[in-house]
Amino acid sequence: MNGALARARSLGKTLVTLVTRTGDAAEPLYASVGFEVAGIIPDFAWDPDGAARHATTYMYRRMDGGL
Repeated sequence: MNGALARARSLGKTLVTLVTRTGDAAEPLYASVGFEVAGIIPDFAWDPDGAARHATTYMYRRMDGGL
């Protein structure tokens, strides 16, 4: 993740956004490198097998801070 953020910075990006399944193990990882929750959309994403829908959390990180 830090490598991706470093690349974004080298390209002059000032804001990085991402989406993840709400409650997924990746959510705390993103928060640990500075991402903040922008919002949650309920029933947005399907499981790969199509069995259930899940909420999606939108997150962002401003690039004006350190990695």
